[in-house]
Amino acid sequence: MRTKSKVSLLLGGWKELCLPVLRALEPRLTLGALVVVDDIDQDSMAGYLAYVRDPANGYVSVAFSVEDGMEISFRA
Repeated sequence: MRTKSKVSLLLGGWKELCLPVLRALEPRLTLGALVVVDDIDQDSMAGYLAYVRDPANGYVSVAFSVEDGMEISFRA
């Protein structure tokens, strides 16, 4: 049986792609994986934030008030 290793993601760059990239990589994320994004204060991050903050999607997420904001999400 093959097991998945823990993966952590740092998503940066084009903010419009954060959610599509996360969704594409989700099958590889194990429980306990961390996903970190910055610049969450940008309007283009609204969809991403709504997704990771919705418990139905399998994340526990917290925002940090640093510069333009940072969100750290835990795959639960």
